[in-house]
Amino acid sequence: MLEELLTGITSLEKNINSLMELKNTARELHEAYASINTQGNQVAERIPEIEDQLNEIKCEDKIRGKKNEKERTKPPRNMGPCEKMKPTFDWCT
Repeated sequence: MLEELLTGITSLEKNINSLMELKNTARELHEAYASINTQGNQVAERIPEIEDQLNEIKCEDKIRGKKNEKERTKPPRNMGPCEKMKPTFDWCT
C-alpha cells in the first residue's frame, strides 16, 4: 500500500511539473501576443502620419511639375521692338 501511495505521489508531482511548464508557456505566449498587439497598435497610429507625408510629397511633386511645365511652355521674353541705334562714336573720322 505504501508503494502505491509513493507511485501516486510521484505521478502527481510529474503532473504538477507538466502543469507548471504549461503555465509558463501560456504566460510566454500571452506576453508575446501583448508585444505583437502593441507593435500593431503603434503601426496603426503611424499610418495616418505616413499618409499625410505621402500626400504632401505628391502635392509638392504636382506643384513642381506645373512649375516646370510653365517654364517649358513659357514664351520668350518680349524685348520690345528693336530700333536702330545711332552710333555714339564715329569710327570713320
